[in-house]
Amino acid sequence: MTITRRDLLALAPAAAAAQKSSADPVFRVDVRLVRLLVNVRGPDGQLVGGLERDEFLVSDSGVEQQVSTFERQTAIPLSIALLVDTSASTAKDLKYELNAAGRFVKAVVREGNPADSLALYSFNHDVTLQSSFTRNPARIEKALPNLKAEAGTSLYDAIVLSRSNLPGARAAACWW
Repeated sequence: MTITRRDLLALAPAAAAAQKSSADPVFRVDVRLVRLLVNVRGPDGQLVGGLERDEFLVSDSGVEQQVSTFERQTAIPLSIALLVDTSASTAKDLKYELNAAGRFVKAVVREGNPADSLALYSFNHDVTLQSSFTRNPARIEKALPNLKAEAGTSLYDAIVLSRSNLPGARAAACWW
């Protein structure tokens, strides 16, 4: 017996209907540890930090699960380059951008790894290092109010320049 292409095409709708009627496959796995990365926000939408293990309840299908490991921060220090867009298109919202940047800096210093550091760059038609890497939030907060919106946007230049100044980084190691 020979099956032609036409025969296969005629069978396709029936095969598709049969496949739809079958239940989705179920996979079961014995998992001993599940890593959950969480951010907690309060009713006002603000991030909540400093929570302890006993302030979390983890459940799976309604069954409470034991929290066996609890870490508030990573052991690996971060070098964070904070890039603030000061192009003319941000003029009407720049104050909100700067306010958020200031809150972020304070949160990193307050809740982050004690070895974390931040640098501040602004970018429009130029990229400007406003503050080199520091753990002192006052240095960055001092530079924020001086940022003014003007000209075009050099986002990619800002990424390349800030990446090349990361501690221990090589300029050629930047890909996106």
